[in-house]
Amino acid sequence: MGSFLTGFALLLLFPSIHCVLPDYIPAIGYNDYACDPDALIATYFCLGFTYKEILAFLLLSHGIQLSLSSLKRVLKSRGLSRRRNASRLTEGISGVEKELNGSGNSIGYRQMHRRALVDHSLVVARETVRIILKSLDPEGVFLRSRHRFRRRSYSVKGPNFMWHMDGYDKLKPFGFPIHGAIDGYSRRYFG
Repeated sequence: MGSFLTGFALLLLFPSIHCVLPDYIPAIGYNDYACDPDALIATYFCLGFTYKEILAFLLLSHGIQLSLSSLKRVLKSRGLSRRRNASRLTEGISGVEKELNGSGNSIGYRQMHRRALVDHSLVVARETVRIILKSLDPEGVFLRSRHRFRRRSYSVKGPNFMWHMDGYDKLKPFGFPIHGAIDGYSRRYFG
C-alpha cells in the first residue's frame, strides 16, 4: 500500500503515525521559519543532526518532503559543511576545558564531541576531541577505559536536608518489596 504514497500523504491519511525520532529531541517550531525552510534546515544542521535526522524532522514534524540531494544542495548554497567550517584548535581546547571544569568531567570523548558541537557551536572532529581529552584529562581517560569511575562529590547543608531513596522490586511478586533511604549528610542508612 505504501509504495505509491509519499511520506506527506501518509501523514495526512494516518495522523497517528508517531515520529521515529526520540521524544527527548525537540522539534523547532515551524512558525518561526514559515517563510524560509532553508533557515530551518540550517538550524537543524547547526544543532549537529545528521542528514537522515534532518530529513526525518522535516518530514515528520514540519511536513516538508525533501530528497538527500536537495538537502545537500541547500546546505551547499548556505556554505554549511562540517569539514570546511572546522573551528580552530584553540577554540576546541577551550571548549573541552570548560566542560571538564563543569559537569562534563566524567564523560567520554563521544559525548564531549556532541557537547562541543551543540553547547559551544564548535565544529571539531571526534578524533581531535579524543586527543584533546586524552591530553587534558589523562587520569579520567585511564579510569574510564578501566571502567573505574570517579565518584561525584557533593555537599549537603546538614542532617535531614537531602534523602536518597531507592527500591528493589524484583522480589515484589513473592511478597518481598525492598526499599531503603540514606541521609545525604551522615550517610546513615534507614531501611
